[in-house]
Amino acid sequence: QNTLENLLNWSLSQMEGIRTEKSIFDIGSLISEVVSLATSSADRKHIKIEAIQQEVTVLADMNQVSLILRNLIKNAVKFFFMFLK
Repeated sequence: QNTLENLLNWSLSQMEGIRTEKSIFDIGSLISEVVSLATSSADRKHIKIEAIQQEVTVLADMNQVSLILRNLIKNAVKFFFMFLK
């Protein structure tokens, strides 16, 4: 699903440019949501991910921030053991 969303976002940006729709939202809740989505892949590698439970309000495009967070966490889990060597 994440790959499909990334592909969709990329194709939209290529066709018409990315439209930034800023809103005020709690990034802490978004981080918790993204971490919960990544937990199963992290569990398979015996990696524990914990989100800090703090309310932080931001003005940003929630979809773009979510995409960035998903990619960061996905790459962190994917390449975790490379950093240990």
